[in-house]
Amino acid sequence: MNLENIEPLELEFLQHSNWIENERSEEALEDAYLAWEYLKKQEITLKSVLTTHLLLMRRVNNPIAGMIRNCDVWIGGKKKTFVAETLIEQDLESLFDAMEASKRLSNEKMKIDCAETMHIDFESIHPFVDGNGRTGRLILNRHRLMLGLPILVIHEGKEQEEYYRWFS
Repeated sequence: MNLENIEPLELEFLQHSNWIENERSEEALEDAYLAWEYLKKQEITLKSVLTTHLLLMRRVNNPIAGMIRNCDVWIGGKKKTFVAETLIEQDLESLFDAMEASKRLSNEKMKIDCAETMHIDFESIHPFVDGNGRTGRLILNRHRLMLGLPILVIHEGKEQEEYYRWFS
């Protein structure tokens, strides 16, 4: 795959999103690019997010790619107990409905706060066994584009530390 034609800001976003998760392979970057190219042309729905996760994870962890988790996971040292896939799907659908409704916001600060809050909400739902951070940052930036905001690049290092504080 030729990544030479990708917009520099998008390439920077995808690289750093991968690097935050210590995913540095060329295949993972190619898959992130395919997932981003797909998602940025879609409305944010359960189907589009599952497809995005599938495209993103197909070579990194194929058995879970595009699948809602069916087990407990640990997030930041805290156990996220699995109850039912349908509950995770319902939580996601509610979140995506709220993202759609947020298009009516007119104040830029409110849009930025809304995008960050909804990203935190997605990560809190933690719908996948793996790939939540990278999928979530794709959704975050798709949501930002929907709101007329620029792509947010979270650079590995100091910005990454600031980003992690969003979740405290």
